[in-house]
Amino acid sequence: MFGSANTLTGWLSALTRLGDAAVLLPLIAVMLSWLMLVRFHRAAAWWVISVVLCAVFTGALKLFFYGCPRVLDLSNPSGHASLSTLVYGAISLVTATESSGGLLRTFIITGSVGLIVSIAASRLLLHIHSVVEVGLGIGIGTLALALFAGCYLRCRTQDISLTPLYLASGALVLAMYGRRVFDADTLLSHVAGYFQHYCS
Repeated sequence: MFGSANTLTGWLSALTRLGDAAVLLPLIAVMLSWLMLVRFHRAAAWWVISVVLCAVFTGALKLFFYGCPRVLDLSNPSGHASLSTLVYGAISLVTATESSGGLLRTFIITGSVGLIVSIAASRLLLHIHSVVEVGLGIGIGTLALALFAGCYLRCRTQDISLTPLYLASGALVLAMYGRRVFDADTLLSHVAGYFQHYCS
């Protein structure tokens, strides 16, 4: 029984690392570089805006709830959930848009949703976040993704190659998976300590 529990925890930990900053930040840079390479400059600008809004809004809520009393089982909105929704959702959006055939597009979108939900669920099952925190993270990421999607679908004017995006993304995930860039939650919790008196 203990072996099964350890195995499950191992799988969940492996899955949740796909939402680490060490993986997502390089993928964000790859998406930006690819958009510039295919000359979707307006979409590239909206990609930056979407990422910044997602990160800033998630970080601001973390600061607020770290420093203020816990409300509705909410003290630390999931950054893994919000950024994973945006990044993996954007990659699947681009892939589905450039793919032919409704069945293939359905498979791509379903697979992306499954990955995002799995990463979010891993945060919940590892007892890192509550249901409300994970749900809020997904909500933030979805809004940011919708912002980027609206621009990308309007800006797209030609068929383009996805090979550079795939190769760079795959290589960076393999290179950065399991690494730790920084602990944003610890940093934000320390910063929030300076503002706790505003909520007292």
